[in-house]
Amino acid sequence: MNDLEELYSKSNFDTSKEKSMTVQLDEIFKKKLRFLGTFQQVIGILGIIYGAFACIGIITAIIGVPVIIIGLKVFKAGGAYKASLLNANGEELKNALCETSDAAKLYLIVLIVFIVLYILFFIIIMVVMIAALSQSNYYY
Repeated sequence: MNDLEELYSKSNFDTSKEKSMTVQLDEIFKKKLRFLGTFQQVIGILGIIYGAFACIGIITAIIGVPVIIIGLKVFKAGGAYKASLLNANGEELKNALCETSDAAKLYLIVLIVFIVLYILFFIIIMVVMIAALSQSNYYY
């Protein structure tokens, strides 16, 4: 039996049971969690402001609305991180991690959609330029 098989046989991947986890709240962890909460709240506010500015234009609102939603989720997660410190409540920490995960998923989806749209836009521009340059009455 190799090391990987041995590790797999010793591991318990049964997710049907609820398991608990304890976290030691030492001063370093509290400091890091407090910074993470503040950082996420600042990033959330900046995202909301950027999204609001993007929503000024009708077409750019396509960018602005998802950015505002992501900013709200990130801000909410930052608040939950801070609340978990104040209350020493694991449920608040769980909520913070879930909100961060939701915001990351949304960000990933928006990023992929924008990359695809950018590539399509680039292809369309290239086709238009090639068509314009290939006309026989075009002079340099």
